[in-house]
Amino acid sequence: MRKQLLAMTLMGASLLTYAQSERKPAKDFKSPQLISVQEVPNQNAKTLLREKLQLQNADDMQLMKSEMDQIGMKHEKYQHYYEGVKVFGSEYTVHSKSGKISHLSGKLAKVENVDVKPTLSEQAALDKASSKITAEKFIWDEDFSKKPKAELVILDAATTGKDEARLTYKFEIISLRPYQRYDVFVDAKSGETLMMYSKIHFADAVGSAATRYSGTQTVHTDSYSGSYRLRDYSRGNGVVTWDATTATGVNNSTGVPIGSSDYTDNNNSWTAAEFDNADKDDAGLEAHFGAAATYDFFSTTFGRNSYNGSGATINSHVNTDIEDVYGYPSGYNDNAFWNGNVMVYGKGNSLDPLTTVDITGHEIGHAFMEYTAGMIYQKESGAMNESFSDIWGTCVENYTNVNYGTNKDLWNLGTEIGQTFRSMSNPNAHSQPDTYGGTYWVSVTSCSPNSSNDYCGVHTNSGVGNHWFYILTVGKSGTNDIGSNYSVTGIGIDKAAAISWRSQSVYLGANSTYADWRTFAIQSAKDLYGADSPEEIAVTNAWYAVGVGAAYSAPVGCVASPLSLSITFDNYPEETSWTVKNSGGTTVASGGTYGSQPDGSTLNLDINLTAGDYTFTINDSYGDGICCSYGSGSYTLSSGSTTIKTGGSFSSSESTNFCISSGADTQAPTAPTGLAASNVTQTTLTLTWTASTDNVGVTGYNVFQGSTNIGTVTGTSANITSLSSGTSYSFHVTAVDAAANESASSNTVNVTTQSPDTTAPSVPTGLAASGVTQTSLTLSWSASSDNVGVTGYDVYRDGSLYTSVSGTSTSVTGLTASTTYAFRVRAKDAAGNNSAQSTALNVTTAANNVTYCTAKGNNTNYEWIDLIQLGSINNSSAANGGYGNFTSQSTTLVLNSSNTIYFSAGFASSTYSENWRVWIDYNQDGDFSDSGEQVVTGTSSNGNTYSASFTVPGGAALGSTRMRVAMVWNATPASCGTFSYGEVEDYTVNISATSINGIAAASSPSFAESLDHELSEASFGVYPNPVGAVLNFNTGDFKVISGLRIIDLGGKEMRRLSGNANALNVSDLHPGLYILEVESERGKFQTKFLKR
Repeated sequence: MRKQLLAMTLMGASLLTYAQSERKPAKDFKSPQLISVQEVPNQNAKTLLREKLQLQNADDMQLMKSEMDQIGMKHEKYQHYYEGVKVFGSEYTVHSKSGKISHLSGKLAKVENVDVKPTLSEQAALDKASSKITAEKFIWDEDFSKKPKAELVILDAATTGKDEARLTYKFEIISLRPYQRYDVFVDAKSGETLMMYSKIHFADAVGSAATRYSGTQTVHTDSYSGSYRLRDYSRGNGVVTWDATTATGVNNSTGVPIGSSDYTDNNNSWTAAEFDNADKDDAGLEAHFGAAATYDFFSTTFGRNSYNGSGATINSHVNTDIEDVYGYPSGYNDNAFWNGNVMVYGKGNSLDPLTTVDITGHEIGHAFMEYTAGMIYQKESGAMNESFSDIWGTCVENYTNVNYGTNKDLWNLGTEIGQTFRSMSNPNAHSQPDTYGGTYWVSVTSCSPNSSNDYCGVHTNSGVGNHWFYILTVGKSGTNDIGSNYSVTGIGIDKAAAISWRSQSVYLGANSTYADWRTFAIQSAKDLYGADSPEEIAVTNAWYAVGVGAAYSAPVGCVASPLSLSITFDNYPEETSWTVKNSGGTTVASGGTYGSQPDGSTLNLDINLTAGDYTFTINDSYGDGICCSYGSGSYTLSSGSTTIKTGGSFSSSESTNFCISSGADTQAPTAPTGLAASNVTQTTLTLTWTASTDNVGVTGYNVFQGSTNIGTVTGTSANITSLSSGTSYSFHVTAVDAAANESASSNTVNVTTQSPDTTAPSVPTGLAASGVTQTSLTLSWSASSDNVGVTGYDVYRDGSLYTSVSGTSTSVTGLTASTTYAFRVRAKDAAGNNSAQSTALNVTTAANNVTYCTAKGNNTNYEWIDLIQLGSINNSSAANGGYGNFTSQSTTLVLNSSNTIYFSAGFASSTYSENWRVWIDYNQDGDFSDSGEQVVTGTSSNGNTYSASFTVPGGAALGSTRMRVAMVWNATPASCGTFSYGEVEDYTVNISATSINGIAAASSPSFAESLDHELSEASFGVYPNPVGAVLNFNTGDFKVISGLRIIDLGGKEMRRLSGNANALNVSDLHPGLYILEVESERGKFQTKFLKR
């Protein structure tokens, strides 16, 4: 059985509700995630960490790395150690500028009373760890020197879900067939597996390349031996793209496909005529272009030299048979992943190869994540890991739109391959949440991560971060799933990307949550654009829009005492406390914790303060705020009618600054100026104005439609919705301050919304076809015009709608050879107006002219195919030298029909177990590698007649095509190549839409056995392995055993036995690795065993 890895799978789960009596998981993170300090000299960093984090004598912080960013800030990351043992995920970063520390960020695990001496042996722990991975074998089974080495680390209580922190062995386990890489943590005392997660995330010369999805682009190559290769050494240490159709296996240590070859071209003009072929070689051109664009985006935008910051080579292996090379189950060729060293793109089964720019940017984005925040691939941190990759895929697409003239859909992932996986603009359309805790959210509170639950919904819950980035970029108004009304003014993709990159590369860590992302995104906006900037406001309100944290509240300036504090508790009042500190850092008021308060109750307090500056901080000792994991708590700090701060969704703490005035404020703000309207549509518009000033501070603006106040905003813009088309409106704005003083009115702006659009676009012209093959072609046409704007085109094939696209070209697939099709195109606009259809274009696909690869057995002395019967084919034959060409014999198969094939093996003397496969080239492209073309697989155990059934798919191409039957002993049959024992036979089948009268089927055998479903290998093995004393042999499938011997790795013979045997005492052998060799009628076979 092979372990299935999840990649690009969308999973749904219902939101779980917990009773108040539910026990919370143990929580270890006791420190706040962001700590502001008063310009401490940088050389005092470790002392400051010890003081602020309240470290004990057993705790130590050791410097991991130091980096200087683009705005001159220095970031030093420290790793937490307890009694000299690393505490996993417990890190803090010291941020400074000009030698002065400004703030600290990170998470510190609370570790107490942990015995750091293991009682379980490392070998026993490895046995426990490897038992958790389902695989045929592990890397050290083939090379003992690659046996994993354990690292002692401490896991905090929250990570393990236990009551206390645990000492663990951490192993990197690499399995073969299928290839997998896991980090596994085993309790160093009890042997319990406490955590595991996958490390595979489931994409100079100058030439011209006709890419698969991005048109013709300039690519960098190198000149070599008279031709050109897809090797670009102008970027870092290289962007290199490999043709993995020739890959035969995988490097067990690195996971890199073995046998991939160079894509080459003789003149550096990589044309569609050469590379848009059955092997889909233009997918390699696309991957090369996308990887270079990803490098350029990060380099030019953030100054990052490849994913590791040091120019690491970006290697891409394209059109990989993932199922064969990596041993993954059927369906995994519709996939792409970063495996920790290289990019691997599947060849595609039902989908086109996954080498689009957005998928390439997404998958390489995982590499950037691995070398920055390193978020663990499970629960919220895993969802954020996926979300950041989606963000980078979108940003790279935007980069190619701006710099290379592409027209990519920024907000939908995967559209160019024929299936949209995720939508950042509308996550709900693909069963993802657009709100934290809302519809489709997968609860992670009591979830145990594994591959079957997508590591607690990492591909599902990423929708929250995706939608935040979308809203931050373009803006949006509405009501989210938890009932919060929001209005966000977008800041554009460049600023949104800069804030996201700073959050990932500077602040976030391995165990970060969405609450942490909010905190650090706000801090990043402050770093880049200033406190209370439009960017900080947009970041805060975008998080509010997706249900994370409170909306932005402007600095209130000075207010009057007393203050009112209202706290509605969640289900754990005993975790809540608060403080008010003056400008000198002295606590002048405080409260909590509130263990005596009922769960969910509300407490109202008055706080009397003298004039001065203060900081209010609310704390949660568990680290999950007071909303919304365990109840819907909230708090509000106010002065009269002025709200100073309101919230509830935070992590360990949340602070706000304010001042108490010495007297009443009676001065109104100045009137807003420059009121203007823009982006006017039929139902919406945007108002903007110049900010007012105030003696204390402006807190907001009242927006009036006519004489009606329609709302208050904190910034200097407002999105107006729900208007009527073709209608005139007047607007004005006033400013208010914390004392409720209101300014005079701004200028009045009069606006008329657009009238309904009833004009259809012009008819598309110039419809043409290119790249016509037997089964596909590309259509292109000239753009239509419209009074407002063309939004897309409907493409019709033979009178029926085939697809809708936003650009002026599309690929058409699934066609039949030598067939004429009629195509038309019409344009449409946002109002639903459609143009007339274009003039019809008649295109005839190319005729089939295919050749098939050679497949042959080298030895038929023992067995051969002696019967094949299907429909009117009834062929009995003797040995044919390993291959029989019977394509002159044919039968008719009908679309969607079920058919039974009969076959048997002939034997010279003894009978053997034989492995069978049957393929039919349904799409008539000259190979048997497409999805569904392998129609039979299984094993026979004797010379009897066997049967198997299959159904012809409804989408199979009509006409004559090849059927190939292979029978192989002791190996997996392949449709191409040679093998040692067995035979291959080829036949012709005619695919028809309907039954053909007058063709009689041969009579079926009166009795036939069904094939076994599992492929057979020669029964040759040893057990137990490792062995202490008696080694048992199993040689059941070999008929004549002439000898057995044991040799060491240097070839020295240690034992020899004549004839058959089933056991041998090896207790006197020295510990080490040995080889058992059996000499049989078919030659010599070997297997390894370990002597303890």
